[in-house]
Amino acid sequence: MAISPDLNGVTIALTIDKQALPEQDFPDLDPEERTVNHLVQARSQQIFKVQMTVAPDTVFKGSELAFKVFIDGRQIDEPLVEAGVLGMGFAFTETSLGSYVSSTMVRKYQFTDISTATKPLHLFGFQVSP
Repeated sequence: MAISPDLNGVTIALTIDKQALPEQDFPDLDPEERTVNHLVQARSQQIFKVQMTVAPDTVFKGSELAFKVFIDGRQIDEPLVEAGVLGMGFAFTETSLGSYVSSTMVRKYQFTDISTATKPLHLFGFQVSP
């Protein structure tokens, strides 16, 4: 998924077994600037990762690009991309495995309670701070 038309070359995906999950647009009733919401289909108890990729030719203001990862409305992770890394000519990929509960332990992302009223979908959102 592309995050913002202002940041061409920045994509984010939820992955299971290294495969990106198909996404559906989710209309936001109260839109926030620089925020994107999408829905994905998944099974209960599946472990997933959040993969962020920045193309080497991506241009942004400042020296760092900060990702704020929200899962079900709660901020979980905040990886940074330094502009100097992109200057080396390679795409930058960061994978968030879950919520760090200590410096050595990660609580992996897991789909737990899926609404079965209409469709088995989860909501995830990202906010990018250039």
